[in-house]
Amino acid sequence: MKYNPENIYVHISKLILDYIKFRKETIAKAKILLSFSGGIDSTVLADILIKMQKIYKFRIEFVHFNHGIDTNSSLTEEACIKYSKKYKIPLLVYKFNFHTMSNFECRAREKRYKIIDDLQNKNKYTLVLTGHNKNDQIETLIMRSKNKSDWLSLIGIWKNINYIFRPMLDIYRS
Repeated sequence: MKYNPENIYVHISKLILDYIKFRKETIAKAKILLSFSGGIDSTVLADILIKMQKIYKFRIEFVHFNHGIDTNSSLTEEACIKYSKKYKIPLLVYKFNFHTMSNFECRAREKRYKIIDDLQNKNKYTLVLTGHNKNDQIETLIMRSKNKSDWLSLIGIWKNINYIFRPMLDIYRS
């Protein structure tokens, strides 16, 4: 299916509402945490959530991870802060300091998901959303196949696992 701004909103909204119901939560009582990188994917997801919030009145929070790996890291963090203030969405910011780039992707992912697990245990979010899309899935599968990962790793990024949900995983970035 070719997506445009209107039907992508309808598609993603339906997926999110269905997953809230699957989690056995009433929509108005739902608490959603978005892992907000400030990139196009998580910003599109944030825009959709903000539109939905006006209708369904659920609670949204953002979490941003500043990996501190390049000069843009601080600029991206500032953009996330500005965006969250504009829409009055609470934002949690975590800064990392990696002393070496060895196995960076794996170590950064482990840190992010440890923090997300801790936040989930503390705040009992109905869902935690990420902006992963089909391009990310393909990239992950290629990287894992080159690394000769085990068969389970070749499944790729899971669309949902427990409270984590990736509603854009079946959509290409373009």
